[in-house]
Amino acid sequence: TTIIRGVERKESNGNLAIARYYDISPSINTGLNATVVYRYNPSELGGGISESNLVMFKSTDNGSTWIQLAGLLNTDNKTITVSGVNDFSIWTFGDKNAPLPVELHSFTANAGTRTVRLNWTTASEINNSGFEIQKQFLRSGNQYSEWEIVSFVTGKGTKSTPTNYSYDDRKINSGKYHYRLRQIDFNGNFRYFELKNNH
Repeated sequence: TTIIRGVERKESNGNLAIARYYDISPSINTGLNATVVYRYNPSELGGGISESNLVMFKSTDNGSTWIQLAGLLNTDNKTITVSGVNDFSIWTFGDKNAPLPVELHSFTANAGTRTVRLNWTTASEINNSGFEIQKQFLRSGNQYSEWEIVSFVTGKGTKSTPTNYSYDDRKINSGKYHYRLRQIDFNGNFRYFELKNNH
């Protein structure tokens, strides 16, 4: 079994999750009937996650959708136990009752002459400091560069109605780029929003 631990927050269907996930790949991944005991560190919770509401989530599509797993929480031993697991994929844990700080409605890009305009809309915001805009470019050899910070766009704090944002990345060289948003709240917690198409 290969387990890859990532430190990018994988949000779990509208609920706060820790900024860590586990991609579990057994050599045989069907009909397992396994029992998983996850021992968590309370310092991972932060950002409004309540220990008494902790549950496990799994995703079979790289974090696009999540399934909440029935399990047994033991706050004395700091464990969550899930039984009857038939297969594995990406797992995380989070608060079954805590809403996400920002609900993103859309994130798109339009390319012009040496300019890419990013547009995104939030449906609601809670404690939102703002959005760090990051990009990477395709190097020779078909390898992408490391993510670099382009700019920061201030958020609206707490707002229950939609908000439109935009940013123009100007004077860029010809080539292929990836963009993403790093949304940061006032407590320092963050999550990423990936742009699905490349420019």
